[in-house]
Amino acid sequence: MTKITYLGIDETSLGIGSDSIILVAAETENPDLCKSAGYLALKKSKDYLRAANAYIESENRDNQGIRPSKVPNLPNISEMKANGLKTFHWTRARGGRFPRQLIEHAGIAHVVATNGYNPSSTVLLIDVFYANLDKSRFLIKEYLHARGFKIPSQNIELWGSGDKTIPIINYADLLAFQVGLYLNEKYRRYFPERLKFPLKPSEIPYDEQRVMVPLESNSRDILEKLVSSWK
Repeated sequence: MTKITYLGIDETSLGIGSDSIILVAAETENPDLCKSAGYLALKKSKDYLRAANAYIESENRDNQGIRPSKVPNLPNISEMKANGLKTFHWTRARGGRFPRQLIEHAGIAHVVATNGYNPSSTVLLIDVFYANLDKSRFLIKEYLHARGFKIPSQNIELWGSGDKTIPIINYADLLAFQVGLYLNEKYRRYFPERLKFPLKPSEIPYDEQRVMVPLESNSRDILEKLVSSWK
């Protein structure tokens, strides 16, 4: 029996500029992580950030002083792996001549096609980020096919509010947010004006998990042709 690889996919723009995104593909072979946990049942990264800010505001208001041990912690990768996460990969994509939502299609295809997956036994579970779902699926599939990754159309699933409903997409959201926190702190000495966040990334080998091959001009040319061919 062929083993299925599931990739939960989500993104963030935290800490890296409005024309850039961080895309994460969280990998699992556990089908239970791909089933709905209930609509909006899961806490995403913004929920943890909102809780941390609320705690700090209440402590400042009551003049109690901030106790870091009381600030909510983001789930770490050990917890995720204990529940079935195998690994994750991430890449950074800049919009350039494309709006952010369009370049995201190429970024998703890029991170999937670069990591040696079998197209026929790989299922993508993607948090919806683009209003036209049919066009979104078309762009991702055709871009992958142009890269020689012949994934069947039915293996591309688009989930509205997937980051709060599907566990493996939720993991991708939490990991993307933590990559953003990591980059935000890593480059703070060059950009001291960057926002300070009350949350800290967990100890994750971010640099080891990065797809270092960039989206080059020929990749953008593929996307441009696909956009123009959409009817």
